[in-house]
Amino acid sequence: MRIDDDTPPPGSVPEIYPKRPPVNFLSDPASLNPPNLFAFEGIDGAGKSQVIRDVARVCAARGREASVLKLGRSEVTGYALERAKWLNSNPLTINLLNWIGIYEQFAEGQAQLDSGALLFLDRYVLTIRVRGLLEGIPRSFTAELEHYAPRPRLMFLIDCDPELCARRIIGSGRPITYFEAGSRIVDGEHVPMIETDPGARRASSDRTPGLLAHLTRMRAAMLELAAGYDNVVIVDNAGPREDAVGTIIEAIENENPASTCAGEPRGIREFAESMACDGPAREEGI
Repeated sequence: MRIDDDTPPPGSVPEIYPKRPPVNFLSDPASLNPPNLFAFEGIDGAGKSQVIRDVARVCAARGREASVLKLGRSEVTGYALERAKWLNSNPLTINLLNWIGIYEQFAEGQAQLDSGALLFLDRYVLTIRVRGLLEGIPRSFTAELEHYAPRPRLMFLIDCDPELCARRIIGSGRPITYFEAGSRIVDGEHVPMIETDPGARRASSDRTPGLLAHLTRMRAAMLELAAGYDNVVIVDNAGPREDAVGTIIEAIENENPASTCAGEPRGIREFAESMACDGPAREEGI
């Protein structure tokens, strides 16, 4: 992992300290309701990241700049979160680091919320809340923390059958991680996390059986929490990907034509042709 850390060593105070003015979203309510922010959620293997890239390419082909932003790209928490995972830290530590990452990402890139570009978030608050819930953190706790994160104009829940998602993950050939195998999942809120199989932490362990069970629980929790939002659009991605992309483009345009990738109406076939173009969809941390 690359770490760019310009923090002065203890006892050393440079002429300019701190390095930047303070940033506080609470002083500007508009910062919590940006018109150009759209979040994409979904369980692992649902095809979410590819759908986002395709949507961004369609927008670019229509002359609208779009940036794909990854959850967790914060100068403050990037290394700390990986360290916490390595130490298998308690659920509150890891969950709070995710929330801090969101606050810091937008503090570091506040200007993007005021730009004309569309901002597409690859995972956002719903993912953090579901991960916390499955590790025993109460819904009320994460709901309070969510109040201080910018609200997306729309949240697209890319939905797919867990069995298909598991096949996609296994078929990719990459290792199934300790976390994807559901090794930290508990039975409900406030339930303590107790390790029952130390072998689950071994890279050589068979994590395939736990993958499907974890994806099934995560999808159920996402759908349950999503029902409490008024800005969620559930998008089926079990079929052709261009169908999901077309649904998303239409929803964005209907929400706010003046600030989206609105253009001449196109059919599904034309969406597929747009996805084949080399439009400049940028992928970055905020």
